[in-house]
Amino acid sequence: MRLSSLPRSPGAFGSAPAAPASTKIDSIAVLPFENFSPDRSNEYIGDGITEEVINALAQVGALKVVSRTSAFAFKGTRSDVREIGKALGVDAVVEGSVQRANDRLRVTAQLINARDGYHLWSETYNGAVGDVFSIEDQIARSVARALQRSMGRAAAGPGTHDIVAYDLYLKARHEESALTRENFDQAVANFRAAIDRDPSFAEAYAGLAETYSLMDHRPGLTPLRPKETYALAIDAANKALRLDPDSVEAHTAIGHIDMHLGKFNEAREHLNRALQLNPNFTSAILWRAVLFRALGDDARSNVEFDRAIQLDPLSELVLTFAVPGAFNTGDFARAAALAERGIRLDPHDGAMFANLAEADAAMGRFNDAETALRRAAEVRQPATLDESRALVLALSGRKREAAELLRRVGPTAPGPAFPKMMRAWVAAGDDAEATRWLDRIVNEVPEYGRLAIDLPSHPAFSRFRRDPRWFEARRKLGLLPGGGTVETSPAAR
Repeated sequence: MRLSSLPRSPGAFGSAPAAPASTKIDSIAVLPFENFSPDRSNEYIGDGITEEVINALAQVGALKVVSRTSAFAFKGTRSDVREIGKALGVDAVVEGSVQRANDRLRVTAQLINARDGYHLWSETYNGAVGDVFSIEDQIARSVARALQRSMGRAAAGPGTHDIVAYDLYLKARHEESALTRENFDQAVANFRAAIDRDPSFAEAYAGLAETYSLMDHRPGLTPLRPKETYALAIDAANKALRLDPDSVEAHTAIGHIDMHLGKFNEAREHLNRALQLNPNFTSAILWRAVLFRALGDDARSNVEFDRAIQLDPLSELVLTFAVPGAFNTGDFARAAALAERGIRLDPHDGAMFANLAEADAAMGRFNDAETALRRAAEVRQPATLDESRALVLALSGRKREAAELLRRVGPTAPGPAFPKMMRAWVAAGDDAEATRWLDRIVNEVPEYGRLAIDLPSHPAFSRFRRDPRWFEARRKLGLLPGGGTVETSPAAR
């Protein structure tokens, strides 16, 4: 069915063929389309349109498109467009609404200058529910034309025309972003239900792969061991790539897992391919930042972290990796600034307060570090708070207290805490205990350890950074002594 595109009457919301010549728009955010239907169960239609317009606009050359996570932070709000533009750091926003009556849709979209609120373009589209995918493509192309830009290759759109499967997929994406055990379990269930509805739905397999690939990054997200979730992620990603060799999410998931497995060359190839397909895909940018850090290229790592933050300025996940990345390379001022940014996003994030405490202590600001530790204990207390406290004690010269605390918490320390235990023992001056934890990293959690093992450039760690045992552990994990990587043996992986 041919869709009707109905330009609105001129005025504040009038249709305009293109932005004024004086308007320079290099960055854009697509806000969640509002559901104007009486039935709230139709919410997924607006979410789907938003997501696909974001994906399509990401193909526009030299246009910065804010990630879904940050854009969806404004869902249901009535914030002024100029304030949203300032918060997201964009020149323009796309917003719209969706109204469903039986099997008919009426979708309105508009492009607004975020600096002054001026409406640059507006259209209304009428069609059947089954035409929603075509509507998404038309909106993206109209916005690109209004910006006087070319959209490049045709937007692929979602790989299903089963509305129920698509609904399940969108629900899964929403659940996945919450980073809790309950949400991740529901995301997996919804992705699998979408696949059951349409076994050829490549995006559902890719989303499932992404979810499994994230499960080892926060304690309690899964009872499965990392090797098990990695295997599930690779399996789902490979199924996605068989259906769609250009699946950005699948390439990203495999690249992410390959890093953990020490397959750095393969990781680089998959992440580069993902970013060729979608230069604005924040997850691929984030994992490439982590990869550059593992390769010892701190400058390029920081550039990629900054880029990820620009594209997803309200994402806690990006900062979760950027903060320790800066700390482990010895840039403590940057680590503290990024941790403070994370705290502004979520004042109840105890892990960010603990990260801030470590950075403050490394810079000799011990009173500030103690204050940050107290705040960490008062809000959502992170699982590794005691390890952070021990490091602060050791750096402040209270090495005996640090050692007593480490001996107390060591027997129950989870795998992700092993690198923190090692660093704290190094700072406390006990090389034998530091080596014991170093060996545990290599033998028990190598997939995690090879991306978190670094000792920052700081006097407290300088002696151990020259220790042959440190070099040998890095070699076993596929890391060169002074930064960079080598291919690991199958046993080390």
